[in-house]
Amino acid sequence: MKQLILPDNNIFSELTKKQPEINVVQTFERCAKDRNKQLILAITVWHELLYGLHNIKAEEIKKKERISAFLFNNVLSLPMYHYTQECADIHAKIRAECRAKGKTLSFADSQIASIALANHALLVTRNVDDFKYIDGLMIENWFDN
Repeated sequence: MKQLILPDNNIFSELTKKQPEINVVQTFERCAKDRNKQLILAITVWHELLYGLHNIKAEEIKKKERISAFLFNNVLSLPMYHYTQECADIHAKIRAECRAKGKTLSFADSQIASIALANHALLVTRNVDDFKYIDGLMIENWFDN
């Protein structure tokens, strides 16, 4: 069984930069080639990426074209994992548990975490602190590799 790897939007955003963090690029490429791993895309991450794309200023057309090409030619080719009823059940529990711990997690981040948990996927993010209070969530930071 392949290990599912769910990159957060900050991983994909890093890969669109003109000079991305080399650790992120190398780890992403290793995972893409590893037959024991499967990179996946959470529907919520796709939303966040498109939202960012739509917010690029009109005068930055070259940047928008470069990012758009990456998203539609590379990211969108990954298997898409959707927000299901199981995810909603987990999501509600995550939000309640975080609130009980006095921690606030954005709706989108907790939704991404629920998709990762429902699918037993490793969540890869730069924002480890945003997710560290979620019980059972596997997290990795490729910026620290």
